[in-house]
Amino acid sequence: MQEQKTRLKEETKSFTAELTKNKQEEQAVLMGFSNTVETMKALNRHCSADVERLVQKCFDEIQSLKQRHVEGAQELKAEHAVKLDRLRGEVDRAKIEGITAGEEGKKKYRELVLQLAILKDVNA
Repeated sequence: MQEQKTRLKEETKSFTAELTKNKQEEQAVLMGFSNTVETMKALNRHCSADVERLVQKCFDEIQSLKQRHVEGAQELKAEHAVKLDRLRGEVDRAKIEGITAGEEGKKKYRELVLQLAILKDVNA
């Protein structure tokens, strides 16, 4: 009976030691998991911030391109307006010359009128 008690005590000690060891391993695994979760959360926040910065950069670039496009269109309109005025003056001169100069003046007049029509279409 005494032998049985001793054996039972030793088994209980062994079992308690094993339970303690298992509990410690469980705690270590939980801590590792917790650290992994925190690391992943930090990475997620970092990635979200990166995406936000990239989206803002793209938006700013689009706004810049829009502005340059508007400015370029305005410059082209201004250039075409100057060319249009110049051609109108040439057409008026050619008209006068055409009346007085005959066939060659009329040919130049027709060419200028054609150029004027093309520029009007482009400027519209």
